[in-house]
Amino acid sequence: MTRWPAAASCLLIVALASLGVSALDPEWRAAVGRSFSEGDLADFLERPEFRGVEYGFIGAHLAAGRGFSGPYPEVEEPTAVMPPVLPMIFGAVFAVAGHQTIAGFLLLLVIRVIVLGLGFWSLDRCAMELGGAGARGRVAMAGITALLILVFAPRQLLFLLYDEWFLFGTVAFCLLFALRMLRGPAVPTWRSAIVWGALLGGMALTQPIVAFALGCAMIAAAHREQRPRMLAALGVSALLLVPWGVRNAIRFGSPFSIKSTLFFELHYGTVVSPQGIHREEEVMMSGRHPFSPGPEHDRAIELGETAYFAEKRDLFLQSLRQSPGLYLAKVAYRAAYVTVLFPFSRAHQDYFSPVVPAAVKYALYPAVFMAAIACWRLRRHRRPELTFLAVCYGSFLLPYVLIHFWLRYWVQILPVHILLVFCALLMSPWGSSLTGRSAAPAPS
Repeated sequence: MTRWPAAASCLLIVALASLGVSALDPEWRAAVGRSFSEGDLADFLERPEFRGVEYGFIGAHLAAGRGFSGPYPEVEEPTAVMPPVLPMIFGAVFAVAGHQTIAGFLLLLVIRVIVLGLGFWSLDRCAMELGGAGARGRVAMAGITALLILVFAPRQLLFLLYDEWFLFGTVAFCLLFALRMLRGPAVPTWRSAIVWGALLGGMALTQPIVAFALGCAMIAAAHREQRPRMLAALGVSALLLVPWGVRNAIRFGSPFSIKSTLFFELHYGTVVSPQGIHREEEVMMSGRHPFSPGPEHDRAIELGETAYFAEKRDLFLQSLRQSPGLYLAKVAYRAAYVTVLFPFSRAHQDYFSPVVPAAVKYALYPAVFMAAIACWRLRRHRRPELTFLAVCYGSFLLPYVLIHFWLRYWVQILPVHILLVFCALLMSPWGSSLTGRSAAPAPS
């Protein structure tokens, strides 16, 4: 087998994606360059997208000793809008290097490079676990990764500091651990089960729907002898959620699952959003979202977090009683939207990769869904890894179909999409050239 170092795949991914962004998105490059060349560094550092938006706002409160407060800069009341892991990372950075400082910004960039490197390395190892152990297979994985990053998430992973970069690295590592468990001993060790439970718990405190998807996928893919320990792993992850639940019970009178925004999202996706999906130009720019200046922002600050979300709960339930068909129609539209219908919204396309031709996006977006279908159909003929990836894809998107969806959420499990496309390539007529296995010698 031809040896191909993991570092080479990681460097290839970074080089391809970065060169693609620089060459194909000159508008973005020029905007960032102007911020530095004109010396307007203060304005650059004040942009929410470069300091974590809600995560950064809560992190700034943490660094200032006000606890989990916000999620707006001017609000110092307790919050459960965001899970705690990322705000704690931002808070630690701001405590060490300062908030809205070049040192803090550069430290966040260093952390992002490390986390993205973990993700690239994990995907390279996943290629080996899935059968693409040779140089061709690992180069194919690097190429697929760079392509999907370039088409769907160049700004989120390589420029902005929201949560996609962190989820990319951590989700990829969780996928690698899960694949190794499924390919390991018939019954995983208790240590492996405990580590898997800890990973799920940490992910739940970062992005709960991702943890839900990973947990469902592992239960579905595990065979009968493995499931007791997989269920024990879920118990470990639940224990890690107890402190956050107790804190929310004390602060708000009820233990929010992990985030407090469920009914806000339901109201938003059913009543506010015309088609049940988040469109930047329809909602954020019109002041109908509390995180953008406007009447909803003022209302959220006036009522406080608990009362504001309780009001949205009542409005959603009232709408559901009066017009259940409206909710079902938007669920049906979201189901098509999250699987095959890449948004025709110009604002959406510009936000992700403005110069990649729309035809490329319209082709690749449903290709991931078709790859998931192929993995599901062939699950019994191949390996449990196919079941794991297909169920992970479906169980991640299901809550968003039922509640509310924004294309940014699709990027949060980009490593799953990458592995699905890679598996589809392995199952294609060209797959044998990527497995790294030479043909068996002819009998003498």
